[in-house]
Amino acid sequence: MHRVLLVCLLAAAPAAAFQPQPAPDPALDRLRAQIEAGGAAAALPELERLRVARQDHVDVLSLLGFAYRHLGDAETSRVWYDRALARDPRHAGALEYLGELELTLDRVPAARALFARLAAVCPMGCEALDDLRAAFADTGVSPTSP
Repeated sequence: MHRVLLVCLLAAAPAAAFQPQPAPDPALDRLRAQIEAGGAAAALPELERLRVARQDHVDVLSLLGFAYRHLGDAETSRVWYDRALARDPRHAGALEYLGELELTLDRVPAARALFARLAAVCPMGCEALDDLRAAFADTGVSPTSP
């Protein structure tokens, strides 16, 4: 019975509604945690090695932007997010992180545009969308209305 219900639900849902979950990457998870704990500068050499080794993989590019944002270097952060989004315009992490950067720079219309893009990428919701929504809430600004 449950299997039949699941098949019916899957058949009825549009294919775009399902966001594949990226495979866990222990190296990037560790570096993300290191950056969040205040170790962004120490993470940069390893991120650069991974960028070269993984041939500008979008997750590494996005994490480089994240590291530079945590260092307070908005310009360099934006360069890495833009490179990530050039490789994959639907990369949820880069859209979230760039939206958060725009909020810190008080560029609310740009952050709202990124929120809308991320909502289109994650129509059923996702962690990145929840995190960007929380960043809007923290600033007291709505993600969807002026």
